[in-house]
Amino acid sequence: MTKLFTILLLSIMFSTISCSISTVPPSFIAKEVTEVWYCEDWLGGRNTSHKVLVTAKITSPNSGEIDVAGITYTALYRVQGFKRRWGFRDESEDDYSFVIYPSGMGYYYEFKDDKQAVEASLILKCVQK
Repeated sequence: MTKLFTILLLSIMFSTISCSISTVPPSFIAKEVTEVWYCEDWLGGRNTSHKVLVTAKITSPNSGEIDVAGITYTALYRVQGFKRRWGFRDESEDDYSFVIYPSGMGYYYEFKDDKQAVEASLILKCVQK
């Protein structure tokens, strides 16, 4: 029920997403992964860890998953110009966004209570596998 509520709220937030995804519980959606991105820590133009920190998956034209620290978040997915964007929410009702640019750079954003524009709190180098 929480996942359905999350998907419904995010679909309202991202108004360009088709409403059909919000009416179907996530457990009934076929999960055929069409694209996977592996993202590593990137600091000052140097890969510092060579450890995959985030995996971003596209599971349908408007949904996906973000895997981080052993937790998988169901996300709304969309193409925004040339960028790929995953939007998701955690149990504390905070909103998050992960955006991968054509250059392969991934930017993680946290939107807390005020939902105002914020700078990326984490920058990663991503490769499509």
